[in-house]
Amino acid sequence: MRCLIVGTAKSGTTALLALVGQAMASPRLFVEDPLEEVVPALRAQAGDGVAKVIFGNEPEAAIVRFAEAFDRRVLLLRDPRDQLVSSLLYMVASSPARLADQAFLDRFSALLRAKQADPASVDFGAIVRLFESDERSFVGRVLSLQAAFGRFVADVGAGAGIAWHLVRYEDFVAGRLDALSRYLGRPLSAGVDVPPEYARVARTKSTGDWRHWFTPADVAALRPAYDPLLRSLGYAVEWTPAPVPRIAPEHSWGYLDRLVDERRRHYGLAPRRPAGDRAACNLCGGGAFGPGPAGRTAGNGMPPCCLGCGSLERQRAMRLVTQALPPGFLEGRLALQITRGNGLPETVFRRCDTWAVDGCMDRMRSRDGAGVDLLAFSHLLEYVQDDLDGFDNMMRRLSPRGLLLACFAAPWSRPSTLEPAGSAGHGGPLRLYGRDLARHFRCAQRGLTVLAVEAADPCTGGREVVHLFFKNGDDAASARQGLSAGGGDLRLLSEVGAPAGHAA
Repeated sequence: MRCLIVGTAKSGTTALLALVGQAMASPRLFVEDPLEEVVPALRAQAGDGVAKVIFGNEPEAAIVRFAEAFDRRVLLLRDPRDQLVSSLLYMVASSPARLADQAFLDRFSALLRAKQADPASVDFGAIVRLFESDERSFVGRVLSLQAAFGRFVADVGAGAGIAWHLVRYEDFVAGRLDALSRYLGRPLSAGVDVPPEYARVARTKSTGDWRHWFTPADVAALRPAYDPLLRSLGYAVEWTPAPVPRIAPEHSWGYLDRLVDERRRHYGLAPRRPAGDRAACNLCGGGAFGPGPAGRTAGNGMPPCCLGCGSLERQRAMRLVTQALPPGFLEGRLALQITRGNGLPETVFRRCDTWAVDGCMDRMRSRDGAGVDLLAFSHLLEYVQDDLDGFDNMMRRLSPRGLLLACFAAPWSRPSTLEPAGSAGHGGPLRLYGRDLARHFRCAQRGLTVLAVEAADPCTGGREVVHLFFKNGDDAASARQGLSAGGGDLRLLSEVGAPAGHAA
């Protein structure tokens, strides 16, 4: 018997090939071999053979012609949402440049560990944006391929030529194999042993994985595009998340670590440095680290607090941002920071004053000392009762060329600002800012340009978002150029109040 299996990448084609091969006597297996080599090899032997073709890697017409050499032809479909998750996690394996980028791998692993620890805390879209700034590009590419395969399935199924048999991945992994067994004329076992040389492609071997990976924000973003595809492929159009989402390490960062190590060997790359081997603090050069406040660790389990200067991820991220500003941008300015440790290069300023947190908002309200060119703070307005009034006073304090440089508590992890109930007066924040932060402070109406920049902490790989509020549009344009050229450690997330022609 000669059997051909066709499916898209990350749909289970390798496992199905192994399963069908187990039902044969000493079969020849062809795993994505060049089509022009497979047919002569099949003709040269008398025994059984199984071949798989990844749809999208070969022209459709070539696949149809190739299928004529087989007496059994199987199409494999998978829920496109599960396939989307697997496709993202496998992206790093196909890029030697990413495999060689230790800083990128550390950030990717840290984000997956954070997702695994608390699935609701990290959007699937945030992981996509680690690879590219516009998540719609990745989703669009995968969706386009999935839709094309759906049309291919419909076309060959309705054609008057050779017959095909459709298998759903969900039936395959659940052991519902009777229909496939009848089509092949051979009994199939419920278990499958993937050959060791291809075991790297296997991840969960389960279905409904997307319910644990997609947050409500992800569902809202994906449904408009995916509902028509689900209907066309015969999948239920429902998006109920798991009541208690859980992601096992072996299905996220554990899978990634295993995959990366295997692919680095494949490309002849040196082994990765040990997980505990980290870059020095970019504020003081120290290399010793301890637990953060209340004993916390970073998302990847690393202790985040530099024992040399006391800096945490956000301070080191702010230093990356200030270092990426154009040469001379900060020199000669008058700076004011609320408490030390905002990552400012203090010696470059004409003067850099420091205020304590206690009483700083009352001092800000006074009219004395206006004309500050740069005002920096971290995790401050979350604790201010009237944050809009506080922001007003900061704007009045700034000169016409003033820049407000700020870190807020994980604003990119939630779509809108939250006012936690019952936290006032108990030491907790009065609010948690979201991605609507610029709108919350009415920055467009104030004539402010706001840049949100994601920066990678060099010591833990954790990502922090730094906001820059500019009064002067020319300064914003100049800063944007420097930040955009900052390399892989910096990524512009959004821009509000920008000149026409720039993305908001």
